[in-house]
Amino acid sequence: AIFHHAPEDVLPAAYLTSGRLTPPFVPGELGFAGKSLSEAVARATDTKRAKISEKYRTMGDLGSVVEDLLSGGDARLRQTYISPPEALTIRHVYSELKRVSKLEGKNSMSNKMETVLALLRAASPTEAKFLTRTIGQNLRIGATLT
Repeated sequence: AIFHHAPEDVLPAAYLTSGRLTPPFVPGELGFAGKSLSEAVARATDTKRAKISEKYRTMGDLGSVVEDLLSGGDARLRQTYISPPEALTIRHVYSELKRVSKLEGKNSMSNKMETVLALLRAASPTEAKFLTRTIGQNLRIGATLT
């Protein structure tokens, strides 16, 4: 279906579903460590990091934690937007993550955090789960389960 409706999204979709941004022979790491990802999840869900850690120990997957929190499991970020964020697209997620991977130098970590936060806040609970897994390069969890 994606090939017929949006052929330009095929390659980014293939990279994202493989947990990569580039082919294996091209360097391209996000440079976003696990602690930073936990912090982004905590901020995006307005949940204390201790609660994130507790849920992670129980669930074993940060993607499932963020999905649960955004679905109303414990807390839901209730932001009022002047205009709601645009729906995420493969192309937008891919280009933002590529941009994150290229950020270097002073303030790069805070810029990476803000970009990841914007993506998580715009995501549905299920999108946030897979986005978190992609950023954490942990797509193998639930790859055969939905």
